[in-house]
Amino acid sequence: MGPAEQLAPGLLSAYARGSSASKDGQVVAVPQGNSTVVLHRNHPERRKVLGPQYDVRFTAVSPDGRWVVTSSHWPDGRSKSAWIWDAGSGKKVHELPLEGSTAAAFSPDGRWLMTRSTSVGCRLWEVGTWRLVKHIATDRGSFAFSPDSRLLAVNDVFSVIRLLETATGREVARLTGPEPLWYPPACFSPDGTRLIATCSDTTALFVWDLRLIRQQLKELEMDWHWPEFQPSDAVANSGPSRVEVQLGDLVKFIQTPEQKAQQTIERYRADVKGNPKDARACNGLAWAYLTAPETLRDVKAAVPLAEKAVSLAPENAIYRNTLGLAYYRVDRCREAVDTLRPKLASQEDWCLAFDLYFLAMSYQRLGETERAKDYYDWAVRWTGTQTKMSPAHLEELQSFRAEAERVMNEKEKRKD
Repeated sequence: MGPAEQLAPGLLSAYARGSSASKDGQVVAVPQGNSTVVLHRNHPERRKVLGPQYDVRFTAVSPDGRWVVTSSHWPDGRSKSAWIWDAGSGKKVHELPLEGSTAAAFSPDGRWLMTRSTSVGCRLWEVGTWRLVKHIATDRGSFAFSPDSRLLAVNDVFSVIRLLETATGREVARLTGPEPLWYPPACFSPDGTRLIATCSDTTALFVWDLRLIRQQLKELEMDWHWPEFQPSDAVANSGPSRVEVQLGDLVKFIQTPEQKAQQTIERYRADVKGNPKDARACNGLAWAYLTAPETLRDVKAAVPLAEKAVSLAPENAIYRNTLGLAYYRVDRCREAVDTLRPKLASQEDWCLAFDLYFLAMSYQRLGETERAKDYYDWAVRWTGTQTKMSPAHLEELQSFRAEAERVMNEKEKRKD
């Protein structure tokens, strides 16, 4: 495969993982944090900037390239979190009544738009009219459309994926996972006969062979009330395929962790300089300093920034989480505990584990090892039950878990 094509040299964004494209790949939407850039590959002069929009990190392009949905991660208390744009003109045409971290996806036939929001769960909308059609899940849920758009896989029940008829919401079948975990659907195979899902502890992929399941159910006279799958024309397995990937000039644009961190730091530095009273920017720069690779980490600069963010938005539990980490990093562990513990009850489910890991490390440094172990175990259990965390947050949590394990093991070794 390849070589890879560099679509927009110079367009670097820490949020590019939230990019999306039309079915033919000609219309591409790239979130930028405070706006979204739309690229028309056959007409580079038609580049559009959608926004400004608060903390936009996720995009969805309709299969025909006509519509772009841009979604915010953090709420600002004033704006809705999902905006719909005309990809050709760059004009905003609608705002969906959603708040909180939101992601969206179009059905393959372009008829439906599915959204997932931390405030209201999953919702199904009619494309064009933007009319709400179905409330799929009230407080959580991940989803995937089948290739023909007729089935919707939703993980809104613990350890279960429900297959729903998209147009009516009728439940067609339930698939139960082998372990007590959440199973966010990732996608169907192109023929619609296999469903692939991840799991909440990010340890594996799970694949359900829907054709085989139905064959076995037929023998028990318990088949689904659903049309037959198309006959399989698969050939006998001749062993794993070998794929060669030619990166071409793309290797020039692959960033090291240090380069990514430096880019994030510079972006937030500019934001803070432009508006020193922007709580989000202060918190973002503090977090970037605290979580950067060791060579770029600046914990002393992070503390006043995190304190300022909390003073500007005292009720924001996320900003207090950053402040707790800052105090821990400068060995003010008692202050870290006093900052983090009072907000545990009000913290959003998906990010509670961050507080718990920081509390575990702080208590360990304070010599309260039993409490440290309790909070560490709680964090591990809690992470395994969550489906709302993005891949970036899961990656961060894994690094904090590893750090907490090192801190606790170091102390144990000293004790021995």
